Amino acid sequence: TSVLKQLIETAKVLEKTTIMTEADNPMGVEFCRHLRGELVHEEVQFRLYMEDVDWQLVDQWLHRGRTKHSDTQMEFFQDCPEGDIEAFSRVYTEIINQRPTGEIEQELITTPESRRIEERNLRRRGIEWYTLISREHNGDISGLTDIMYNPEEPHRMNQYFTGVLAKYRRRGLAKRLKAEMLEAIRHRFPGVEYITTSTARSNRPMRAINKELGFQPTKTALMFQWSLENLAKRTDRILKRPSAS
Repeated sequence: TSVLKQLIETAKVLEKTTIMTEADNPMGVEFCRHLRGELVHEEVQFRLYMEDVDWQLVDQWLHRGRTKHSDTQMEFFQDCPEGDIEAFSRVYTEIINQRPTGEIEQELITTPESRRIEERNLRRRGIEWYTLISREHNGDISGLTDIMYNPEEPHRMNQYFTGVLAKYRRRGLAKRLKAEMLEAIRHRFPGVEYITTSTARSNRPMRAINKELGFQPTKTALMFQWSLENLAKRTDRILKRPSAS
C-alpha cells in the first residue's frame, strides 16, 4: 500500500483520473478487492501445444477459406509496409475497439507513428513481432492477427490479437486467420512447443474457435479499476491505521 501511495502521487502529477490494474493470482486479487476496486473485465489465458493441434481441422479451415473466398489474400509482415500503414492503422483501431472489454471505458488508438514506435521498441528488446492481414479483392484490409516471438523463450509463441471488421464477419475469416497463422508458426518456428493467447471471458465466438483448435484455459486475469480520488482516499485510510505500522 505504501508503494501504491507513491504511484498514486505520480498519477496525480500526470493528471490522470483513473487507475487500472490486472491481477491473475490470489494475493493480487485479494489486494485489489481490499482496496475496493471495481471488477471491470475478465481475460482468460489459453495454451495450445503444437503436438495437440488438430491439423486436419486446420487444413479444412484453410481449404474452405482459400476456395470459397479465393479473392481474399493473406499477407505476412514484420514492419507494416509504408504504403499500407495509414489504412492498417485505421483498421487495427476499429477492430481492436470492437472486441468485448467488459466495463472498461477506454479506446485504443493506433496511428502510423505509434505503430512505428512499437515496432522499434520491440526490435530493441529482441522480440519478433509478426502480423498477418487478410486483403479483399478491392484492396481493403478485412482482418488481422499478430504473434510475438522472443528468441530467449524459443519454446513459446504468443498470439496477441485476432479480429475481423464487422462487415466481413460470418465468412469464416477469423478461423482462416487462426489457421493461416498456425501454419506459419509450424513452418517458420519449428522449435515452438506451445502458443498462448488471451480472450475476454465474454468473447464467445473467439473462445469457441480456440476450443475447436484445442486451446486449453490456464488462468484468468481480472481487471480492476478505481477513480484516482477514491483510491487515494482508500490508501490513506489504510496507512493511517495503527496496524499499518
